[in-house]
Amino acid sequence: MNQKGDIQVVGGIAEKVEGFYSTCKRKGLTGDQGVIIPKNNSRNLVLSDELNEAIEKGMFKIYQVERVEQALEILTDMSFDYIKKLAVDRLREFSKIKNDSK
Repeated sequence: MNQKGDIQVVGGIAEKVEGFYSTCKRKGLTGDQGVIIPKNNSRNLVLSDELNEAIEKGMFKIYQVERVEQALEILTDMSFDYIKKLAVDRLREFSKIKNDSK
């Protein structure tokens, strides 16, 4: 990710996805596991038949994102606007505590 929140391409993405899938498989696939990858990596992503089958059966997910906001929404199951609101509210609480202690 760059300083503006754009998700950048990473090397060895297929190996990284396959490695995480392998770990999830050993622990037991639940259908909740998956990975978040840069969307620009998806065109180069060649996966094993086994992993492709797990994806087709809904036992493993691959989320493709272009922005950090998209990744946060996937990870938290909240809209980015709501995440921002929570952050602003918390910062206001900290500011109030700081100002009240003067």
